[in-house]
Formats: sequence, structure tokens, C-alpha cells
Amino acid sequence: TCAVVVAVLTSPSANWDLVTLVLLLVFAIASDLMAASIRSAKLKVSGSFLALVVAMVLLGGAPAALIGVLTITAGWIKWREKPHYLLANLASYAAFPLACGLFFDYVRDTQGLDPGDTAFPFLVFATFVLALTINFTLAALYTRHMDGTPMLTTARRALVPLLASDLVAALMAVGVSEITLNWGAGALA
Repeated sequence: TCAVVVAVLTSPSANWDLVTLVLLLVFAIASDLMAASIRSAKLKVSGSFLALVVAMVLLGGAPAALIGVLTITAGWIKWREKPHYLLANLASYAAFPLACGLFFDYVRDTQGLDPGDTAFPFLVFATFVLALTINFTLAALYTRHMDGTPMLTTARRALVPLLASDLVAALMAVGVSEITLNWGAGALA
């Protein structure tokens, strides 16, 4: 509920470029529908996170949260997880894209950064790391609540094995954001 209120209040300042939003939404949903399962961690891994971070950078928090919620909803239609997992994922995928998109906008605006600045790619990378941290923490806390699995165990099973691919995804988020901001939505497509 809090994420919805904040999204509504901050949505006028977001970039609601329809072409970019639809492209990122399609990529996020398609990627989520092709997710790979990691049985030891009881989770699915997809490229939707990359699309969400790019949405945070290009569009802002509210559009990124919308993409997150629609992606989780589409994934649920295919995977049919238990309702309590759906609710937890909806809350998480509304909250972390919103918070991190607002973080990105705040730092960019207060520091007067634009895509040509040397610090800009570092801000995109930091936003990716923050989003990954918040998303993992929310998921690990929910796992701890549901079955008592310690957060460190969840980190060893779910986070550590994926850090190398997350680094590649973070660098891709930097590159995709830079290319799109410099050459437009056609480059994103």
C-alpha cells in the first residue's frame, strides 16, 4: 500500500515515455517467462531485473514499479505460485524499483549529472547494486519468515552463485542506459 501511495505521488515527475516503457515491459515479461529455476534456493532467475534497473534509470521509480508489478503478475499466470508468494513478490517488485528509481533520480538531480558525466555510469552501477541488495534482503526476510532459513544460508544458496552474472548484468545496465540516453529508444529496441 505504501509503495502505491508513493508511486502515485511521485508519478508526475517520472518519465512516462510509452515506447521505452513498453519495450522494457516486454523484455521483462518475456525474460521472466523464460526464467530458470534454482532448486537449492527455491527461486527463479531471469533477465527481468536488468530491464527493471534500466527502467529505474530511464523512466524513474513509478514506471519501474509498474513494470515490476506487471512482470510478477505475468509470471504468476505461468508459474502459479502460492498466493502468499505472489503477494510477497508483488510487494517487493513494487517497492524496490520505486525506491531505487527515486534514489537514482535524487542523486542525479542533486549532483546535476547527465549521461555525459564520468560519474553517471557509476550511479547506474550503484543503483543496480542497491536494487539487488534490497530485492535480495526482502526475499531472504520472507524466506526466513516462512521456513526459518537463516539469511546467510539464503545468501550462500541464492546470491553468491549469481554474483558473477549479476556483475555482467550491472555492466549491461550501464551500457544499455548510456546507449538509450544518447541515441534514443530506437537503440533500446
